[in-house]
Amino acid sequence: MRWIEWGIAVLFLILTVVFLSGKGAFLIAGYNTASSEEKKRYDRKKLCRVVGAGMAVVTSTIFCTLAMGENMPAWMPNVFLAITLVTAVVLLILCNTVCKVREDASERKESQEDILQEEKSGKTQRKWGIRGSVIFTAVICVFVGVLLVTGDIEISVTREQIDITGSYWSDYTVEAGDILSVSYTEDLDTGKRTGGFGSFKLAEGNFKNSEFGSYKLYAYTGCDSYVVMETADKMVVVNCDTKEKTKELYEKIKTAVYR
Repeated sequence: MRWIEWGIAVLFLILTVVFLSGKGAFLIAGYNTASSEEKKRYDRKKLCRVVGAGMAVVTSTIFCTLAMGENMPAWMPNVFLAITLVTAVVLLILCNTVCKVREDASERKESQEDILQEEKSGKTQRKWGIRGSVIFTAVICVFVGVLLVTGDIEISVTREQIDITGSYWSDYTVEAGDILSVSYTEDLDTGKRTGGFGSFKLAEGNFKNSEFGSYKLYAYTGCDSYVVMETADKMVVVNCDTKEKTKELYEKIKTAVYR
């Protein structure tokens, strides 16, 4: 399926070149369905080039993602998402400001009264359109921003099992009797996330590295200490938000396993 991803990237690159050349306005959502009068309010070439600049940013992030492949850090997709959202906000603002054509009322064939009424109506609609778009995008940005810096991992240890609860990913339970060995380490390359959730604070779900292959990880990204549990099924790695708490967790799990 890798060729499909590269195909999409190349398609985005082609669209970027088309827009930067000042063409392809019919591909711009909103503009392509606008009335003739509404289209006259925009500088078509400038609009295309502004959209092209935004497309160039998005296309660059796509190519960077594909080029990094399995070497891409777990937090990198979130950075690319943030860049894309910021680009969308900037595009909305630029398309409704610098891409507008200054109209000369004296050149219109309609009466002055009709012109004023049309401009008033058009400005009102545009203002609400801009406000709505900016508010919607801002809400998305805030939502994503909250996900990137919040959340917790709770680990409950009993004689029978270790229950792992992550804020933004499915919970996981390890039976104490299934654990073959448990160890503590401060030297671990978490590798690549293959399925799960990653943010500036948390890394949860399925990961893959050169040491364990595919394994489960529930960890705080700000702590470099880990508890590694080897089971017959796969490796499970967890930690707490500090080194001290992680050491305490290790002792609890070790006691449950080697009781």
